[in-house]
Amino acid sequence: MNISAIEEFDELQNQMNEFSAHFEVALTQKRSNIINDKQSHYVTVNEIKNQETQLQSEIDGLRQKEEKIKNTIKKTMEDLQFQKLKVEELASKQDNLIEEKAKLSAGLEELHNSIHETNIRLTMSQSSLAEQVRRDYPELSKYERYLGLKIDVVGQDSLKFVFNNVDPADLDKEVWCELLVGGEQFQLGQTSPTLAPETVHIVEGEFNQHKEFVKFLKTIRTLLIDALQ
Repeated sequence: MNISAIEEFDELQNQMNEFSAHFEVALTQKRSNIINDKQSHYVTVNEIKNQETQLQSEIDGLRQKEEKIKNTIKKTMEDLQFQKLKVEELASKQDNLIEEKAKLSAGLEELHNSIHETNIRLTMSQSSLAEQVRRDYPELSKYERYLGLKIDVVGQDSLKFVFNNVDPADLDKEVWCELLVGGEQFQLGQTSPTLAPETVHIVEGEFNQHKEFVKFLKTIRTLLIDALQ
């Protein structure tokens, strides 16, 4: 059976149409797949971006926490260092206080010993003075009667000797001196009239050498009267 050219052309046309339809369907499917893939890609990208944003936020949070922890550790170390220095300072002060206490205790013991020795010397001096007064009492009585001697106790370790009858023109006029008897050596205190320092030194030296009470009174009365001139 022979096929005419027209029939052959129609058949070819039909095949072309089928091919075009098939191609269009395939192309449409391909476009749809591409669009779907593109949309899926967009979704995936957005999810990745969201994950990235979330991870970055977590990283930032962790960095902030890390910075806070570092600052806390740094402050804690500084506080510990300060406390260490404070403890060392207090320990040094404690050592100084212990040393100072030991010095004060030694000084206090020395002071007690000195006071004890001074009391012993004072007792001995007072005993010696009392013995002098007892021995020289008759002579002192004459001094009181004729030379106007008056003896006053002005302190625990100080006597005051007052003489009147030193000026015929003024019978009430007085001269006097203080004698300190609390130490190992007798010492002159205030005098009226005032004696020169070198004179006081000589009188003290002589009296502490001979320790004769009446002789001392004669000497000091003469010197006080001469000082009135």
